[in-house]
Amino acid sequence: MEKILIATTNRGKFKEFMVEFADLPFTFVSLRDVHLDKANIDEPFATTEENAIHKARFFSHKSKLPTIAEDTGFFVKHLQGQPGIKAKRFAATPEERRAKILSGLKGMPRIKRAAYFETSACFYNPKNDSFSVFRGRMNGLIAQKELKIKLPEGMAYDSIFYYPPAKKMMAAMSPEEKNLISHRGQTAAQLKYFLAREFGPQRLVVAGALLIKNRRFFMQKRRDPRPKFNNTWEFPGGIVENGEQIKDAIRRELKEETGYCIRFVEPLPHLYNYNVTPALQIFLYVYICTIRSGQYHPATGEVVGHGWFTHQKALKQRLISNNGRILEENKVLLKKYID
Repeated sequence: MEKILIATTNRGKFKEFMVEFADLPFTFVSLRDVHLDKANIDEPFATTEENAIHKARFFSHKSKLPTIAEDTGFFVKHLQGQPGIKAKRFAATPEERRAKILSGLKGMPRIKRAAYFETSACFYNPKNDSFSVFRGRMNGLIAQKELKIKLPEGMAYDSIFYYPPAKKMMAAMSPEEKNLISHRGQTAAQLKYFLAREFGPQRLVVAGALLIKNRRFFMQKRRDPRPKFNNTWEFPGGIVENGEQIKDAIRRELKEETGYCIRFVEPLPHLYNYNVTPALQIFLYVYICTIRSGQYHPATGEVVGHGWFTHQKALKQRLISNNGRILEENKVLLKKYID
């Protein structure tokens, strides 16, 4: 299972990400887990996006792991955007930071109390030196007074931030509730979709044909740069394209690979699935077919041989993936068609 570093020592932030990532097939670790919680890194840039990229690269190079890093700013419009990206350095303690903002807005009406959180999160992949950036923003108001509540680590401004659509202070929200609407929840949702799409197990639907003639069936010897698959024998067929029906895919693939137009006889009774790699799962549908018309023309560059086989002769060949299993499990059915 792929290990991904979430570059934070902040337990509150890590927990918020994990609420969103709980059902992803990855192992997530924090800086504490990889013993980088003491590593010093500056945040030298003027935007959350640049700082997130900087941190993701830094900690990925240190850990040798794909890394998610984020940078969050808190912007109060009447204070000329302060504290901004310096939210953690606005004052010495969380209490002093909140007090400084409340003091700066003392006596200000609601219309002058607008504020927002902004988060940029970066996923950096050291394998190909690539990165992707995701952004979230949560608009709200600075409350007239602080909500006296114990705050999780790193959530210094939640007790003075009011979110009008929920009619709640941010500090009064559960982690699950926050994740649906917050700046960090927005970036986490985008990251989740990205990780599931780009790095989750890929599933392919493949359609194949047991092409019958004179009580023999047809196979081709594969030409493949991967040693595991090169010079193996297989049924003709291929990937079912998006929106394509199984039979249409078989007709297309057989015409392209062999030159034959085919007639369908019957499907094998089972759908076969197997893992080619931990990241690739194949679902294979196989139909018994006969030749309707055409002459054999192999697909250029894809095959190095072809032949017609009895059941026993086929099982003595070096077969690809599940082709041998399919022949064994369908032995009784195939006796109607092949020797």
